[in-house]
Amino acid sequence: PVYKTIRLPFDAHIVDENGKRVEGADVLLITEQHPAKVPLKFVLIQTDAEGIAIFKSVKEWKMENLIIHGIQNYSWSMCVSKAGYGTVDNIALSDFPSQKINVVLKKTKYVSEDCSSWVKE
Repeated sequence: PVYKTIRLPFDAHIVDENGKRVEGADVLLITEQHPAKVPLKFVLIQTDAEGIAIFKSVKEWKMENLIIHGIQNYSWSMCVSKAGYGTVDNIALSDFPSQKINVVLKKTKYVSEDCSSWVKE
């Protein structure tokens, strides 16, 4: 058995192009497992009054075999959206060395994609 990190801990700080905190933005964490063909896992959190969404670490014991494709790896990405702002997606968490991720949303007059629509009930 191996104690694996299933979800990374991080804080997403969402601001607009003027540096103002964005309350009520959808922050979608997407977990992908490799090489297994396991469905993507989603966690959706809205930013608080400070423009922050906090994701806590999740770890689990997993059984792994020392054969081809026996070891599972995880990768995480994020999508951020809010009505009136352009959607920022495909943010790879591996690109951020710290547990604080800053994302800038830019206002738009166009309809942008809603990250929460990715989550299948």
